[in-house]
Amino acid sequence: VIINFWETWCGPCQIELPSLQSLFQRYSDKGLYVIGLSKSSKLDGIKETVNKFSLTFPTINDEAGEISKSYPVQAVPTTVVIDSNLKIVRVTQGLDLGLDAFVTEHFKTSDSK
Repeated sequence: VIINFWETWCGPCQIELPSLQSLFQRYSDKGLYVIGLSKSSKLDGIKETVNKFSLTFPTINDEAGEISKSYPVQAVPTTVVIDSNLKIVRVTQGLDLGLDAFVTEHFKTSDSK
């Protein structure tokens, strides 16, 4: 599971969202879940961003910040990767430039078992 915390006003978030969509498209049939989580109070802005990037993974508005409190989020974007044992295995604040390679390696390793 990849949880990406982002905001509509965040430039780096806008850069990262298309790569998350790409990962979701490539690996969702192998069990990858991607969830976008925004604390923006403007639902229209979230919808606009989802449409702009043709995001098909679920996006949640955490306006009250209740979900965010459960994770080590201090800035956006923050990407949290949770393994099949529900253990947090990766947290990146800022652009996660190594996420694609990390996920690809995970599925490559899973396929060889």
